[in-house]
Amino acid sequence: MALTRKPFKADDGGTPTAPGYMKGTRSSKAKTRTIKSKKKGQKPITFHPGGLHSSTGTPKGQKIPASKIAKALSGGFGPKAASQARFAKNVLNKGE
Repeated sequence: MALTRKPFKADDGGTPTAPGYMKGTRSSKAKTRTIKSKKKGQKPITFHPGGLHSSTGTPKGQKIPASKIAKALSGGFGPKAASQARFAKNVLNKGE
């Protein structure tokens, strides 16, 4: 007796629906934070809080050590972490 799989059912949007399909993808309702610009004509900045913590492997609630921030700025944790570290340094900490 051979087992047969049922084909995916496509809903109205044409996306296959099955348990676990596209599991682990970030939903559009992920927690984000928005900073409004003080200058006229600039778009607000939207980001995911805790992104640099997850990129550097630092637990939530703990301060990221200066050595890890320096390594992230130099690209030691990858290009995304470098971008997050520049953002934290220039926008969140006001260049401190």
